[in-house]
Amino acid sequence: MVWQRQVVVGIASLAMLLACGVSGCGGDSTGGGPGRAASETSTAEQPAGNGQAARRSPPAAGDPQSTAEIPAGKGLTALEEAAAAGEYVYVFFYTTEDEETRTMRSGLAHALRPMEGKVRVCEIDANDPAESGVVSRLGASGAPMPLVLAVAPNGAVTGGFPQRASTPELLGAMVGPRTAACLKALQNRKIVLACIQNPQTAHNEEAMQGVRDFMADARFAPLTESVLIDPSDPEEQNLLNAVKVDPTSTEAITVVMVPPATALGQITGPTDKTAIEKVLRSRPTACTPGGACCPK
Repeated sequence: MVWQRQVVVGIASLAMLLACGVSGCGGDSTGGGPGRAASETSTAEQPAGNGQAARRSPPAAGDPQSTAEIPAGKGLTALEEAAAAGEYVYVFFYTTEDEETRTMRSGLAHALRPMEGKVRVCEIDANDPAESGVVSRLGASGAPMPLVLAVAPNGAVTGGFPQRASTPELLGAMVGPRTAACLKALQNRKIVLACIQNPQTAHNEEAMQGVRDFMADARFAPLTESVLIDPSDPEEQNLLNAVKVDPTSTEAITVVMVPPATALGQITGPTDKTAIEKVLRSRPTACTPGGACCPK
């Protein structure tokens, strides 16, 4: 994982842990097909309890393939408890108790003071063997320290701040639930079909039919998630800006995103499986390693 000071998805306040920000969308394309569904899938991590015994770690943002037995220190417990409570947790990693660490700790406390009781903070000594589980899950190994990672209730890392961060940056890491769903899927190395529509947009049924048909294809089914986003939702405006979607559009829009965080293109109005495949194949090197999300 390549660490940067801040990786931006559309705006400076949304810092992502991913190796690059969402790129601009490609050109528009259209397709057709009947039907209707409000298909929506977001990957939320399920709490596994508060016990301190070693456990098998589920796939995670830092290492989606990890299945090794790892200790469940206070870091993993904090993630589970925050998920169960539907709250964000800011994980503060450090390795030495120096001036830089103290400054960032103080800045984090100051930034989150207005959110007291609504968010959680967990301090982790990244060199503590008992905390290797949370270090592995969040991909913090080898990162510049100190480091703050913002983690949404669904387990998505929505902000990564090595060594320093401003109050607006830290607060901006709390994103809308649909944005968090997109980030979680991308961090799990999946294709994301962002279905941007509401009762005021036209061709919702035709757009969703294309998404359903694409996800029914055995080549793509295990590699794809769809997320339904209301373009009028104020919590999701930063994501819409990032992928260059006009929230006042009168047509349903389908945005195709691939890991690490690239918006390949958008389809306005009706679509079908072929149209989505065409967008996906427009830049196959942006897919998962080995081209797994772009089967031939």
